[in-house]
Amino acid sequence: MLRVRARRGAPGGAVLSPPSRRAAVAGLVAINVVWAAGYPLAAIALREIPASLLTLARLGVAAAMFAPFLRLPGGAPWGRRPALLAVGLGAVGFALPIYLQTAGLARSSAAMTAVLVALEPLLTAVLATAVAGQRLPAGRAAALAVALCGAWLIAGLPRPGHGGFLAGDALLVVSVLCYATYNALSATLTAEVPPLQAAAATLWTGFLAMIPLWLLGGAPGPRRLTWGPAGAAAFLAVVGTGLAYVVWMTALGSMPAAEAALYLYLQPVCGVVLSAILLGARPDAAFYAGAALVLCGVFLGSARGGPARTPSRSA
Repeated sequence: MLRVRARRGAPGGAVLSPPSRRAAVAGLVAINVVWAAGYPLAAIALREIPASLLTLARLGVAAAMFAPFLRLPGGAPWGRRPALLAVGLGAVGFALPIYLQTAGLARSSAAMTAVLVALEPLLTAVLATAVAGQRLPAGRAAALAVALCGAWLIAGLPRPGHGGFLAGDALLVVSVLCYATYNALSATLTAEVPPLQAAAATLWTGFLAMIPLWLLGGAPGPRRLTWGPAGAAAFLAVVGTGLAYVVWMTALGSMPAAEAALYLYLQPVCGVVLSAILLGARPDAAFYAGAALVLCGVFLGSARGGPARTPSRSA
């Protein structure tokens, strides 16, 4: 799906070939299945691993995986603008939201978590339009709203703060805003450096930014460590953090951020399907109605027609 090539005489200068649109869509579907599985896996890991340590471990392992790709093709130096952007995206897009989301999951209901996370595509589209200068056609905006309603229906129509979960919901809202900022501005970074190097740099800066947060929290260690939580943490680090964000940044070479964000709405659908497969849960009528709205929104929002990009940036 994503082909890696290296330029001769440029160690560490591997780059990803731009994917076809079909490959980009397949990649986005795949990583959203992975991210949907990430919520129950995080709950398993948190049984024995403190939230700040789990976040640090996820970013550290993923950063180590991509350390060889920090060097730009041909040995070119990092410019000041992309370097500062990588630092900002690493802190705002990795360290802070993963930490806040992990903490919020422990203080919010599962249903409200699903809805608040479903705000991410809508916020991504708004920020991509307001900050990054991308166009948001009316049809795609309507598709985002339809899919959001579907996600809310799947979750059971919960209300923020209901049931005493206001603190957790607030943490999740901030984390979603951070993720949306990362999503909207990622293409600005990949317009200046290749996606593989952009992912490596943001993972490293996110890892380094997470160290002070972990230390301020008392540098907690695992209570104990058994195979289940350890395996869940490893999957979250290698697949859910490292590989998934390379796919995300590469997909932005084939479509604008607002369109790529539509596929994030697949997460609540995939989450319920995975629960049915793994736990034997039976989806109710609200799930099928909500899933239909989500899939309808994704289809309508990803339909061709109208300009996909703006001349000011290559997203």
